[in-house]
Amino acid sequence: MLLLTACSNSRIVYDYSADVDPEGWAPADTLFYPIRVEEQPQPGHPIDRQQFYMFTVTVRYERMYPCQPLPVHLLLDNGQTGHRVTFSLADESGLPDGNHWATLYTKQFDITGWPVRLDEAGDYVLKIWPDSLYAGITSLTVTLKN
Repeated sequence: MLLLTACSNSRIVYDYSADVDPEGWAPADTLFYPIRVEEQPQPGHPIDRQQFYMFTVTVRYERMYPCQPLPVHLLLDNGQTGHRVTFSLADESGLPDGNHWATLYTKQFDITGWPVRLDEAGDYVLKIWPDSLYAGITSLTVTLKN
């Protein structure tokens, strides 16, 4: 397993978590993920403006999550088109199928088909919001990997 990990060229350059009110996450409750891009990659801000990056979203949700699909919208404010994805947080029988600890579940999703290049230095914001009202979601973490 260590050998497989050592051969991977993918590295995490950004990781940020935003909490959601588990009582209800509505379309008006947009989550904001600030991304800082320096003129030159530096420790603490290692994003290279010549690279393409992929987003991974980790959803944390409670056992009582009442819906199987969770459709969300992602929009990066640099003028690149947005992306709509649907996360499946349950198996076919409706039971939560993420990794769990006590009553909290975690499931990770790679956002394929939406590589982004942050080719201008400055501050970007990734925005995520749901299609309608959802209860039981506790947080979303966004990771940026090359």
